[in-house]
Amino acid sequence: MPVSRIRFVDLLIFVAALVGGFIVAMVGLLAWLGQERLALAMPESGPTEDPIATLGALAATFAVVLPAVALAVIRHGQRAVPLLGLDHTGGRWLWIIPIITVILGFVGDDAILWLVHQVLGEESEPSIVALMTSLATTPLMTLLTVLVAGVIGPVAEELIFRGLIFGYVEGRFGGTAAIVVSTALFAAAHVEPAHVAVVIPMGLLFGWARMRSRSLWPTIAAHVANNTAATLAVYLFG
Repeated sequence: MPVSRIRFVDLLIFVAALVGGFIVAMVGLLAWLGQERLALAMPESGPTEDPIATLGALAATFAVVLPAVALAVIRHGQRAVPLLGLDHTGGRWLWIIPIITVILGFVGDDAILWLVHQVLGEESEPSIVALMTSLATTPLMTLLTVLVAGVIGPVAEELIFRGLIFGYVEGRFGGTAAIVVSTALFAAAHVEPAHVAVVIPMGLLFGWARMRSRSLWPTIAAHVANNTAATLAVYLFG
């Protein structure tokens, strides 16, 4: 009898594969960049001193997610693709959700950051903005940044949060719980309070879209649109 939902063991396989992939990626980056340059490529916060190395490190980090997800669901056979929500486009939500996301990003982010500053006294902008500003400095670097942070990163994050995690929680506890849990973990992964506050509304919207459309593609498209628009805005206006 075929497995009809994502199981806890699938998450364990994913975590094990992800850890293994990170180790391999770090060894490869160390061989490519050397210890000193690798340290510069991965600043704890703020701008980078070596944009090319940073983009390479980010790309390698995001890229290991793809085989880890594949290994996690491969035992489901033909059911693997629909379990992740990749078996259909999501219809009209494929273009509606990206438009809503970009509009909300430009309209709401400043208000959210102002509120965070009033409540917590945090800086008005997350440190990721400074990092993106140091990456998107020329048309070519902006294009590379869009490819890494605007495409590869969002695809990896959506496969984790609205793919595996959403699928597991929904199968056990229902759609509302899946939206809440996937959003909470998505926000926590961004660590910095100002950044967490900004991504919570986006996570809730993506979770709702995932449940409503029964597809991962609208959230991937929306996440790509959001990060790409943010990168272009940093280059053009930052």
